[in-house]
Amino acid sequence: MKIGKNKRAAVSDLLDKYVSEAAVAKAGIFDVGRMNRFIDDYHNDTDPVSLTRKDALLNHLIGLQILHHQFIETNAPLDSLMPIEPLVQEVSY
Repeated sequence: MKIGKNKRAAVSDLLDKYVSEAAVAKAGIFDVGRMNRFIDDYHNDTDPVSLTRKDALLNHLIGLQILHHQFIETNAPLDSLMPIEPLVQEVSY
């Protein structure tokens, strides 16, 4: 199964922006080395079944990095976020 040039280019752009070594290290969600090995394995895989599974996982990894970028990294300083503990106590009663 061949991946279209447009999809490959779009995935490459997303990887460059959100899943670069610097972006992954800055977010601190994933291990940089493991992420790089997974992406290398993804690019070198030729098995359609395996690629389908890896596509799904890669979509989630990119999505988490994008969410971190949009809602954690660029919006509010960490010290201005309301602590979650009082909310948990309110809900638990």
